[in-house]
Amino acid sequence: MEGRSQAKGEAAGFYLLDPYAVPGRYRKAQLHVHSTLSDGRLTPGELARLYRRLGFSFLAFTDHDRVTVHPEEDGPDFVTIPGEECTVIRHFWPLGPHLLHLFARESARERRSPQALIDSIESQGGLAGLAHPGWVGNLGSGQWSPRQIDRLRHFRLVEIVNHFSDTRVNLERWHRALAVRTPEDPVWGIAVDDTHVAEDVGRAWVEVKVEEVSPAALHRALAGGHFYATTGPRVDFGVEDGAVRAALVSPEEPPPARPGRPEASGPEQNPAGRAGDRRLAGKPAVVRFYDRENQLLHQGEGELATYRPEGWEGLVRVEVEAEQGMAWSQPFWLVHGP
Repeated sequence: MEGRSQAKGEAAGFYLLDPYAVPGRYRKAQLHVHSTLSDGRLTPGELARLYRRLGFSFLAFTDHDRVTVHPEEDGPDFVTIPGEECTVIRHFWPLGPHLLHLFARESARERRSPQALIDSIESQGGLAGLAHPGWVGNLGSGQWSPRQIDRLRHFRLVEIVNHFSDTRVNLERWHRALAVRTPEDPVWGIAVDDTHVAEDVGRAWVEVKVEEVSPAALHRALAGGHFYATTGPRVDFGVEDGAVRAALVSPEEPPPARPGRPEASGPEQNPAGRAGDRRLAGKPAVVRFYDRENQLLHQGEGELATYRPEGWEGLVRVEVEAEQGMAWSQPFWLVHGP
């Protein structure tokens, strides 16, 4: 991982790994959508044109158990990524949890174990992610259980925000994975729309730090954790003088309204065109810092908050709760030794 930052001077004996200490600018990426080629209501072309119009630079097609490729709308500032959402069959199809397969060359769907599916995705040069891990659908078989997460290796992504599952449960599953991972084998949290209809668009996405708009640049950013998850707020995460920092960035102008929805206006409208949290209207943002055990380390308020690790935390991750919604950093790992 790039971005090694000294913490508290030489005497501290540890470093903070900063996933954001890379060159580039932030661009919007949507990593989970369904078209009419599976159970979505919009064609691949309609989805691509809609997300491009809303200011996204990257869009991954993830139809169920098939790879969707639709580069017709690709251009200098917008690219589509082939992918699929694999059913990990439990007993018989369609029962079982779902696995995200990004940068797919061919379908990974087969009646075999979750680890075999992940290994197949990795062998293709793709990235595997646990889809809506807290989902209680499929007659209760759709959840990724803590026991499964303890055993699985080499998946890189976990959906911490997906409107089909409870975010609190998703975060718990992510931390379950973080508890057994290392900086050399990380797992990153993503936020997605899981789009099936136009009304789903703009619920949640990731801001990826890239130097160019290309599939290779997106792959590097997702594999390296050079992104954050959000439902609206734009945040500058990083390390400064040995402390983890979260600074709110002024929101961009909202894009045009989406098809099928009235155009919203006013302070509660977030950059993706969805309503923000009215409970926080006019109130300062709340910034929370958590350790490897998902325990709260520090809580701050306002547009800037920091936490200086002492060395025992294992990692530090950040949650921002603001008027525009929520945002989540990737973990800042603490690495001991020279």
